[in-house]
Amino acid sequence: MTILFGEEILPYWEVAREIDSPAIRQNVAEAAAIDEAVILAHFSNKVPIFGRFNTRFCSAFAVRLPIPASSIRLERLCDPWKEDVNHVGLSILAE
Repeated sequence: MTILFGEEILPYWEVAREIDSPAIRQNVAEAAAIDEAVILAHFSNKVPIFGRFNTRFCSAFAVRLPIPASSIRLERLCDPWKEDVNHVGLSILAE
């Protein structure tokens, strides 16, 4: 978890591991998802994540739609297409 979300995710992870209720675990996950420190740590991730359909990315966020094209700005923060970098498969989240 810390590889993708930084040390900032650990308090939420530890609490969620101790809770039996899926609904309460979901609430903990939602709290982590809006924690600015967790968001910034994930945004800063430089380790490529390999997803379905050969997609490669360094961080992923859900956003509300629609987003006007004029509001989208692309910036190169990492290069997940390089073959010589470490990578993380999505299965790491199950650990």
